[in-house]
Amino acid sequence: QPECDLRFSPRKIASMLARWQRQNAHSLILTGSQSSEGNNSQTGFWLAEELGWPVLAGVVDFALDTENNQLEAQIIQGDERLTCRIELPAVLIVVNDGRYSLRVPGIRQKLAASKVEINCTEMSWGADEFTHTQLKRERHQRRGIKIEGETAQEKAQQLYDKFLQGRLPR
Repeated sequence: QPECDLRFSPRKIASMLARWQRQNAHSLILTGSQSSEGNNSQTGFWLAEELGWPVLAGVVDFALDTENNQLEAQIIQGDERLTCRIELPAVLIVVNDGRYSLRVPGIRQKLAASKVEINCTEMSWGADEFTHTQLKRERHQRRGIKIEGETAQEKAQQLYDKFLQGRLPR
């Protein structure tokens, strides 16, 4: 229940999760790869950095080995599926590999879920810890040169003379 909008603040969210982790002492934290609004893909990495834990991204499956305090994870990297074994504690950033699809709940599941109490954790921080000043959209445009001319033939001739003539094989 934050006091302000944190959708575009992955570092602040990670800081809050790290603070919660220190109070509740778990050895494995799973995050998604992206938030639904901010779509930033950074929260899991910031969380691992703040906790000083290893992080695996692109996780599609994992199995815990509690006897050895380790986990074995399947990750997708490029077109390859790799198996990694790391010691706990760890942060896993999970992704959907396309093998599974979300099941749409039926009316019974919706009714059962509506009766479950939602536990909210209050988090507070000083005003100096979080300051949001401005969002600025970055424009990604291709470089280009606008060819000026009265007719299409004139523009085509300029294109040939200035840009294509020297590149064409003779």
